[in-house]
Amino acid sequence: MRNIFVKASSILFVIYLAFGPEVEATNPGTENDVFQITIKAVVGQLKFDITEFSVKPNQSVELTFENPDFMPHNLLIVAPGTADEINRLSMSAGFDNDYIPDSPNVLFTTRLLNNQEVEILEFTAPSEPGEYPYICTFPGHGELMRGIMKVEE
Repeated sequence: MRNIFVKASSILFVIYLAFGPEVEATNPGTENDVFQITIKAVVGQLKFDITEFSVKPNQSVELTFENPDFMPHNLLIVAPGTADEINRLSMSAGFDNDYIPDSPNVLFTTRLLNNQEVEILEFTAPSEPGEYPYICTFPGHGELMRGIMKVEE
């Protein structure tokens, strides 16, 4: 009986790792409140642990990005509808520029973080409501490693 429980627990854990939790972070405060969030790269899975969060227009944001993974990762928040374009442009930006393209559609960025590095990104949310994608632009990561920052009233 104990073996069945151990096997069932192991299977559920593998399923959890494969699909991960859908986590949404929101802050019901006013635009004068600082919205604080920590986003981590998921070890070995090419995804962020938080795939969606919401802020108010012009709200102060303090985003802590942590990389517990053994691969380098960055986090770029980009203009709505431009994630694919920024991902394509990132290759030409190269390693020396942390794969961050010089584009007006790149709104906020962290540098490329190595294993166990952390960076705090402080910015003011856009004034225009919308869905602002965030992506990792290290080569091969941008197709999978994405999330959405919703700016909404």
